[in-house]
Amino acid sequence: MEIKGELEREYQRLSLVEAQRRALEKTRKSRLRQADTASLQRVVQLMGLRAIGPNCAWLLVMEFFAWRGFRNRRELGACAGLTGTPYDSGGSKRDQGISKAGNRRARTMMIEIVWLWLRYQVGIEM
Repeated sequence: MEIKGELEREYQRLSLVEAQRRALEKTRKSRLRQADTASLQRVVQLMGLRAIGPNCAWLLVMEFFAWRGFRNRRELGACAGLTGTPYDSGGSKRDQGISKAGNRRARTMMIEIVWLWLRYQVGIEM
């Protein structure tokens, strides 16, 4: 009996969260249709590329491009934590992978975009 009540409460919470998510997506879509700010215009522009949907474009623009100007790709990579981490000690030199010191959500989204980009490009086989 207690488990049934707990499941009903969890279902109500889930229903509330889903309703809120739908409302947010509806608001986002209406804002993108108008695209009255430079940030929203950038989101629409990014959505024109293959493998980049509204969530990817929104996250990248709002996390990076809306508030910060990057002069080159290295600055962008460093902000996302996608730069190499070299190990230099005496005669030993090697790369330890990416630093992961930047924005975690944006880094994850960028890696996902790269995989999708490769998957949906015409003429590229994996």
